[in-house]
Amino acid sequence: MFRHDLLEGAGENLRATITLPMFRSWRDLVAAGLISGSTTSADELTLVLWTNLHGIASVVANRSIEAIAPGTDIPRLVAQAITRHLPESA
Repeated sequence: MFRHDLLEGAGENLRATITLPMFRSWRDLVAAGLISGSTTSADELTLVLWTNLHGIASVVANRSIEAIAPGTDIPRLVAQAITRHLPESA
């Protein structure tokens, strides 16, 4: 999710100390919510969520969201991205 090449010097081994542990935590949460017999793996679904949320974060961070879709409710957009990919509660 982070551009480690741009963050060099801001901390050592960011991928191993921040990004991968964060991804694993997300994966554990996703795995706990998967319905038994799901055809999608927790790794695959987590990656889909990760990249979807990264895309939202990118357009918000560089302010292009205002040019693309002015007035977008960002928290609602994030919630939609998450609920679109996670199974409904039993």
